[in-house]
Amino acid sequence: MFVHNFGTVDRSDVTLQGMVDQGGTELHNQTSTPRAIVLVTAFFIALPAFSQSSYTDVPYEVTYIIGSSTPDDFPADDTAKFSFQVDSVLSYAPMAGTPNRPVPNAHYRPGDDTDGFHTCIHFRDPNASRMAATGIYTSATTAADTTLDGAFLGVRVFEWADQFTGLTDPNYPAQTAYNITELTNAAGEYFYTSDQQGEVIFIPMQTPLVLADDQRYLFCVYTVDPLIFVGFDSQNDYDEHTILYDQPVSLIEDGGTWFNVGFGTDVTTAIGVEMIPAGNIGMNELSTVEVTPYPNPTMDRIRVPLPGLSGAAELRILDMGGKLIEQRRVSVAGGSLVLDVTSLSAGTYQFAMAFQDGGRTAFKVMVNK
Repeated sequence: MFVHNFGTVDRSDVTLQGMVDQGGTELHNQTSTPRAIVLVTAFFIALPAFSQSSYTDVPYEVTYIIGSSTPDDFPADDTAKFSFQVDSVLSYAPMAGTPNRPVPNAHYRPGDDTDGFHTCIHFRDPNASRMAATGIYTSATTAADTTLDGAFLGVRVFEWADQFTGLTDPNYPAQTAYNITELTNAAGEYFYTSDQQGEVIFIPMQTPLVLADDQRYLFCVYTVDPLIFVGFDSQNDYDEHTILYDQPVSLIEDGGTWFNVGFGTDVTTAIGVEMIPAGNIGMNELSTVEVTPYPNPTMDRIRVPLPGLSGAAELRILDMGGKLIEQRRVSVAGGSLVLDVTSLSAGTYQFAMAFQDGGRTAFKVMVNK
């Protein structure tokens, strides 16, 4: 972490303490040796890495505290906190909800855009073949006097073939000469059937995309409508992250020109890529089994028989026009699942379930009032 001396005197014994806790349990606590930082300069202080043999999906809270024997005139900026979570969604934006989804706090588009644009996150990992991408979370808005009803958003995934070590590499491609190939089987489309201003939606890919080790990818949301603004996060600044790792994070394509830091390191695209274990692709998934919920129609509850299955699953409820009505995490026990539908208005709904092992199923339910 970079520690800056914005004060009025030199500091001779500055320390950095880093702590990680989860659910109130401290997992990591390290303090650096004292360092001298003269006035109006900064110094990067490294702490021992935090690692575990395995991770859970409970959020981790990270706290950094700057210390010195000399009193600080402005102690409020001596502490920094943030959280991270290891789960099934890849995102550089803050996350919230159950299940977790990216949280946009602003919506943007290029100022000179006339025919749409791409907003993307870069991804490369030496062990990527363990995972498969299934879709992308995103959001959109329009101007106050227009509606999203009938609008279109799409998902594209590109393999990035340019060979470079980082953003500062002289071999980094020119803005209009990226060597990318679209993976058409990973495309996805979403047509709005109502004015879902700012709501986070999920756009599934045509088929799950098993990733390759050390391959660069661009996961993108795009629009061809110059009136649509796409979700971004403007709270977190990836400036130091970009300097330290020298890798792209959030990119923008507009009119055939790529901008390798998008709108800037402090404006990051708020998209989230959903992942599942790659080993589950090609298995005899739940989607091949007929599911018959009962009673159907119903007024209040349905029971979904799921013999031989247990554990957490993600449930999405959509109306017959494809609008996402509700999304929640449920738990299957005893080979069945009971769902309360009293909050739904009268009508027919599509229920879609995705299990942690990659299994999926879908069924329709008629609600009578």
